[in-house]
Amino acid sequence: MNISSLRHHLPTQGTEKGREIAASMLRGDTLNRGPFKEAALEQLSTVPEPWLVRLKSEGIAYVALGYGEDLSQTNLIINYSPERLRKEAGTAKEIAAAVRAEVDAELKKERESETDPLRLGMLEHGRTDLLKDKLAAQLEEAGLGFAVRVTRDLLPLAFLEQENGVEDSGYDEFLEPQETERGLFREILLDLNGPEVVSQKGSEDGPILPNDSILDPADDLILVPYAVFGSKRLSPVSRESYKKINGMYMDQHHGGHFWPGRLIMLDDEATLHPSPILSTHSVVLHETGHAIDYIAEGIPELNHRETIDAMFEADMKRQASGEQRVLTPRATDNAREYFAEAVEAYLTNPTDHDTYKADNHHVLLKQRNPELYEYVDRLMKLPALTATSGPENQGTDPEPANSQ
Repeated sequence: MNISSLRHHLPTQGTEKGREIAASMLRGDTLNRGPFKEAALEQLSTVPEPWLVRLKSEGIAYVALGYGEDLSQTNLIINYSPERLRKEAGTAKEIAAAVRAEVDAELKKERESETDPLRLGMLEHGRTDLLKDKLAAQLEEAGLGFAVRVTRDLLPLAFLEQENGVEDSGYDEFLEPQETERGLFREILLDLNGPEVVSQKGSEDGPILPNDSILDPADDLILVPYAVFGSKRLSPVSRESYKKINGMYMDQHHGGHFWPGRLIMLDDEATLHPSPILSTHSVVLHETGHAIDYIAEGIPELNHRETIDAMFEADMKRQASGEQRVLTPRATDNAREYFAEAVEAYLTNPTDHDTYKADNHHVLLKQRNPELYEYVDRLMKLPALTATSGPENQGTDPEPANSQ
């Protein structure tokens, strides 16, 4: 497929390796079949290969939803058997033991050279946070998604389960305790942390852990099992968001991104290129522009956030005075949309049959805003990108950012 509206002018665009990387980021049935897959690959392979490598290393996933689908039906929620969960819990315990030993050895050296009582107290108090950071990094490196939670007070088991979306299925009365979602969560919780994590076992009898148990880990740190949704584990997007983000939602917004979950969501028809609803406007490239924005923000030497924010502010003032600086109304919303629209424009050619955002292409970007064009051009020509991760959003269950 050769789509003339996609601009290929750099040797790092349209490479075979780029297509392979792009294909590895496609999730769900829609983007892995027929014209949807081919259209997505053509658009993504327009992104220079170094950026595709960086997007891949960030764990970016693309998913397109049909009208009757939602995210919970895609393979973003990974099939996860209890056997695999138990096996990975064993690996996590070994990592946790090694990290604790490493942290304690580091602190022992510092204690031996420290005489200030206040400083010694600070070292002891900071052990938990140091342990949390190192352990979380090691688990992530090993591909394990167990959460590391600091709790300096007594923690009711019921609160921890509510926090992680663990609940009865409605069929639990017909199952053995270890077969239920709640039972599996408690089994793995005990396996990860040891029985000593339980301060008060509660008044009820049960083969695993009573409902009114109280947790009090010795080092103020709890390893938390995956929240389990049926027989699947949840990724960073919550269960509520998985149900809420569906084909009907995407049909209204065409595309969206959720940076904390490294997720780019698309309406299935908007993925096609040309699209029956958006002509040659590329939602794929626009949403990828958002991901590039966040990644660039995490690379200190680029000074990206300050640069784009300053350019946006200056262009909005010039726009208000009557000078045509931006190509679409969407680009005036905020600095992130301003940049995402510019990335899409840079990677696309003008056509004579566009009916949607007809001005958003590289020719007019270069004419109307040469400074922004030159900045995006420099970014797209970077030969390699550091592995520094972009900024994180630590909020829970956020709405995805709508981009169309």
